[in-house]
Amino acid sequence: MTAELEELCQACGFCCDGTLFQKALLRPEEVPTAKRLGLHVIQDKGIAQPCPALTEAGCGVYAERPSVCQSFICKLYARHRDEGGPLRPRLRKVERAKQLLAVMKQGGMKRSEDGSELTFEGEGMDGFAMMAAFSELMELLEHDFARAVPAVRGGPDPACTPAP
Repeated sequence: MTAELEELCQACGFCCDGTLFQKALLRPEEVPTAKRLGLHVIQDKGIAQPCPALTEAGCGVYAERPSVCQSFICKLYARHRDEGGPLRPRLRKVERAKQLLAVMKQGGMKRSEDGSELTFEGEGMDGFAMMAAFSELMELLEHDFARAVPAVRGGPDPACTPAP
């Protein structure tokens, strides 16, 4: 099961690529290690997203990733951990979300330089198709890729700054 969970986590990367968060906060004692690993540490407090350690093959520093990364468990991961069953349907959810993100980018979705807002600047994609893709993507992100258990009950996750 551990190998399947790692495969699922490494196949996704939404918590690392800027889809879910703009930055992830570090503990002060983790800053030197993060810098040594080549992570983009901002103001000695956090890792800017997208994380430079994320590659097509997954996280390049998975074994040494900071505690904020280790502690993030999405709903899809938690369901697989708790319920078991075949991994393939869950990997298909990751693939579908990635397809929808690609459609959105192809349709002109861009993040501002500072990462604080999304804009849509594109032609050639039907507005209805774009809204349908956006709606399906938002549903998938909330149902499968949001944090499984809030870090702070009743409040926002103090370790991650959500992406808009």
